[in-house]
Amino acid sequence: PAGASVAFVGSCYARVLSGSAIVLGAVLAPSGDERALHSPAGGAVLALEAADDCALEVLLRAVAPMGRAGVLGAGSHGSPPRLTARGDADGDDEALAAALKAHLNLTLVAHAGAPARTGALLPSEWVGATNLALACLRESPVVLLCGPRNSGKSTFLRYLCNRALEDWDSVCLLECDVGQPELNPPGLVALHTLHEPLLGPPHAHGLRGRATLGAVFLGDVTPSSDP
Repeated sequence: PAGASVAFVGSCYARVLSGSAIVLGAVLAPSGDERALHSPAGGAVLALEAADDCALEVLLRAVAPMGRAGVLGAGSHGSPPRLTARGDADGDDEALAAALKAHLNLTLVAHAGAPARTGALLPSEWVGATNLALACLRESPVVLLCGPRNSGKSTFLRYLCNRALEDWDSVCLLECDVGQPELNPPGLVALHTLHEPLLGPPHAHGLRGRATLGAVFLGDVTPSSDP
């Protein structure tokens, strides 16, 4: 049913076979493409959530550990383990948790009371704030996101961008955090266009689905040295 979800910590590749899944605000439809989902411990906990009452079937594939070259890949020896999760069935939670841990090294996370249609364990206030920001974008094409350190700005940014991509083909992101940017190296103010959702922390973003329009090197990782 709509809203049924599985929240997890860990990384995997996911491909929707039938139905639609919501992950961090992005709606993933059936396709031949895999999406890399990264839900690290201590970060935003992602969830695979059924977007509607249609049966949801998702094929999950394990992510191989870091190799000697430090490249995150799918492995090269034989076929990687796979698991199919059906969101329309009332399965055994313990059996599901054991299977996900054994085959994919994913840890299930209890998430009673999490807001619906988010595809992540987020504060409920963020849903209303995102709806307000999207309404503002329809009137004026600029939204400024700011806040104190460790307040969740990066996670909220990903959620907002993913939600916006459901209404527009692309979203422009101006990176002004020179210390902990989302898409570029530190020390830069850069303008990017996004065409695909952000489904993990900064180090997990590949080059697919985005382009850098321009960047300026500031020479420091904090503006406080030259305000």
